[in-house]
Amino acid sequence: GQILIADETSGSIRSFDPLTGVVDTIAGGGGFGHQDGVGAAAAFGEVQVVVVDDDGIIWVVDPSFCALRTIDADNRVRTVLGGPDRCGIVDGEAAVAKLQQVFSIDRLADGRLVITDAFSSRVATWNPRGGLLTSVIVGDFDEVDGPLATAHIRSPREAFVVGTEAVAVIDAGGSRAVGEAVYLAIRARTDLPLRALVLTHMHPDHV
Repeated sequence: GQILIADETSGSIRSFDPLTGVVDTIAGGGGFGHQDGVGAAAAFGEVQVVVVDDDGIIWVVDPSFCALRTIDADNRVRTVLGGPDRCGIVDGEAAVAKLQQVFSIDRLADGRLVITDAFSSRVATWNPRGGLLTSVIVGDFDEVDGPLATAHIRSPREAFVVGTEAVAVIDAGGSRAVGEAVYLAIRARTDLPLRALVLTHMHPDHV
């Protein structure tokens, strides 16, 4: 199969075929912006992470414009949640729901998407079939352990996916301490080996 690439600084979603060695642009790449459309007619901000659902739809987080977007089989880009005029912290259906600065996305076994919203200290789920955004944890840029109803997180970014044979880590953090915390969180859940590390973006002083 093909490998999907969120090309942050070019604002494009690209694919790489490891068998042929060919890289293609699926959508975007025409400049920084927020524009739905087909292929090169679409525009993204600094895209971060992509995930593909069981229907082959590509889900893209676009933190520059507080948006969750999709790319279908015809390379048509649509904004599903948020947008440049829809930044905030609001749960509910797509027409009213708002995101802040989403940094990562992952899929649960039941088809829901898990979104980390770093600038609002929030982890939320989006149900594509039910059309509902639900906050799971909302913090106040502080850290409180305990049940979900009272727990707080500061700035969620790093995530990991536990597969059937191994674990994939999405961003290991900007310091050794954060990386070790991610590792301990993985080991608290599974003994499977770590075989993949996905770096969604970097900064001049750290990844």
